[in-house]
Amino acid sequence: MPKVKTQRLDVIRQPEVKSVIEQAEPWLACMIALAIIFGKRISEIIRLKRNEVYWDDTHLYVRFLVGKRRKQKGALPEYFLKRITLQHELTKYVLDYVSTIKDGFIFSFDRAEQKIHLTIKEMDGRIYEPALEYDYVVPRGFMSRQLAYYYLKKIAPDWWWHLCRETLATRMAEKGASEEDLMHWFDWETPTSPHKYVKRGTKLTEKYSERTW
Repeated sequence: MPKVKTQRLDVIRQPEVKSVIEQAEPWLACMIALAIIFGKRISEIIRLKRNEVYWDDTHLYVRFLVGKRRKQKGALPEYFLKRITLQHELTKYVLDYVSTIKDGFIFSFDRAEQKIHLTIKEMDGRIYEPALEYDYVVPRGFMSRQLAYYYLKKIAPDWWWHLCRETLATRMAEKGASEEDLMHWFDWETPTSPHKYVKRGTKLTEKYSERTW
C-alpha cells in the first residue's frame, strides 16, 4: 500500500481520541488504545500475543518485542515490559477485547476452514478424483501493518499509526519529561529522538517565562 501524506498542525488531543475510539470495532479500539497509552510502533503492537498482555488489580502490563533497535546481526530479540495504571481511561478498551482472546496473536485473522480436494494422476494419464477430501483449519498469523493502516484510515482519515507515538512523546514532554525519561519509556537507544520532543515541549518555557530576573 503506498504511503499517503497527511498534514496536521497538532498531535492528537484527548477529545479527538475519545471521538475516534468510540467509532471503532472492539479490536481496533484496543489497538488504538495500546498505541495511545504506550506509544509503540504498530509493528510492535500487531505482534502481541495473549500471554504478553495481562493485568492485576491496579495495573495493565504489556510485554513488547522491540524490533527497531540497532543490534548486531544475529542478536536475540529484545522484550520490554511496560505497565500503566488501570485508572487510565483507555485501559478498559484493552481489557474488554483482550479478555475475549484465549491464546495466540491478539490481532489475528479468524482461523479459516478450507476444504482440501486431492486427486491422483496415474502415469498413463488416468485421474482418480476425489482421492481424498477433508476439512483443514488454516491458521493465519498476525494482522499486517497495511491492513491496520487501512482500518484506521476508515474511521480517522487524518490519523496514521506513528502519530499516536508522536502524540504521547509530545504530551510527556509538555508535562516536563526529560530526555532520559523519554528514552526509557520509548526504548530509544540514542537521545536524538527524545531531544526533539523535549525541545518542542512547553514545560521549560513555562518555568523560565515566570522568572523575575
